[in-house]
Amino acid sequence: MTRAAGYFGIVGDNTVIEEPAAIIQRLSQRRLYKSLSLYLGRRSGIQVPSVVLVEAASERALTRIAGLELPVMIRVDYSELPRRKPIGGIPLLSAEIVRNVCHQLLSKGMYPLFHQNLDRFSDLCSVGILLSRTSPEMEVEVVGRGFDAGDLRRGLVSPHESLRVNVIEESILYRKVISAPDYKQERERRVLRIRQLQNYISRVNRTGILSASLTKGGTYGGPIDSDVYLPRLYKPLGSSEVKRLCGICWTVQDSILPSLPHSDQYVVSLSRLPGKGWFLWDIYGHWYLR
Repeated sequence: MTRAAGYFGIVGDNTVIEEPAAIIQRLSQRRLYKSLSLYLGRRSGIQVPSVVLVEAASERALTRIAGLELPVMIRVDYSELPRRKPIGGIPLLSAEIVRNVCHQLLSKGMYPLFHQNLDRFSDLCSVGILLSRTSPEMEVEVVGRGFDAGDLRRGLVSPHESLRVNVIEESILYRKVISAPDYKQERERRVLRIRQLQNYISRVNRTGILSASLTKGGTYGGPIDSDVYLPRLYKPLGSSEVKRLCGICWTVQDSILPSLPHSDQYVVSLSRLPGKGWFLWDIYGHWYLR
């Protein structure tokens, strides 16, 4: 039985790969660098969600996914960037939908990547951190509760806070915080995107098909509790959280980047979960521009 936290396995028709060297070899050979960054993060002591990476939609794979407990979060990994990448990061509610999504992705040369479900709307904050292998500085972009780190990467949201930090000295060299009027505008745009996400989640769990568009099929028109999802004011990162990010980035530079393909710069995506701390979502470099 798969554990709900701390598990990493690659599952095919008749195989389950759980041995560390074999996992690294398989992910490197197939250039599945999102999954590789998660495994390297886990090995280095950084919190990551449990992972079941599916190579074939077998009963063995479905049993391993079920061990994460429904609902499960679906993400997508790939060796080459698809022309239209399906949107993941959402919960799948039933075994039938899990099976359908596995078949869809595998038939298109992509790999279903499953985690235990972590509610994207409950993240206390999310960050995208730009760093290199050798520089002691990191550049941090932050969005507050109810926003996604992925939206920063895709340019769908403006940072609520930007920092440049010396990782070694744990000192802030530069800091800019979004103004109240600008945050209000970002918050209003986010309400629309949450409605689109709610509609998309509902649609996928009816059809078992991931899409590259949130807007196909209309927009959810019901109410959302914006005080829960989106605070009315943005609260900047505290000094203790900045220090924790410095520690994570030190680990990334020292223990993870040497095992990833060389890139002039890397982006580290993390979210801070209530009562759990920082979780790593992925590390990517120039290869995601393919």
